[in-house]
Amino acid sequence: SPMSAGSIPPRRRPVAAPGDRWRLDRLVTSPHRLGFATGAAMLSITAAWWLAVLAAGSIANITVPWTIAPRTAHAFAMTFAFVPMFFAGFLFTAGPRWLAQPPVAARALLPACLAWITGWIVFLIGAHANPRLAALGLAVVVAGWTLIAIRFARLVLASRAPDRTHPGAIAVACGLGA
Repeated sequence: SPMSAGSIPPRRRPVAAPGDRWRLDRLVTSPHRLGFATGAAMLSITAAWWLAVLAAGSIANITVPWTIAPRTAHAFAMTFAFVPMFFAGFLFTAGPRWLAQPPVAARALLPACLAWITGWIVFLIGAHANPRLAALGLAVVVAGWTLIAIRFARLVLASRAPDRTHPGAIAVACGLGA
């Protein structure tokens, strides 16, 4: 249908140049890509882990060893392993805009994201192999999230935007999460 006067034209997606294929280094070109990719990777890893646990017991009739309570491992992984990184990706994309701050380089978040993935993988292995290993994994996760919380708190503290209430509350929540 024809556009009416005053309507907004539809957005057109840029067409990729020939040979311009997706590359791994594009994940560090923006915070949301890195955060969302980290969250998606952890969602995939966690889902594959739980599928393997369920399949081992019900299909292969293998008794899966546990060093911590299965419900605890499942609850931790399914609650905390992936959603926070989607949140972090959004925070470091929208947060600087809310706070009138310069954009955050995604590469600055890479150590936290790598700690996050590493820590959760160590936790999942430890849930079956050794409770101290599971605890070490969670400590690495906490370290990664602490880096994120500190970086976001610094954005809030450096801002002179007139209303920092919402981002400030998010910074406090990130700190409590750590």
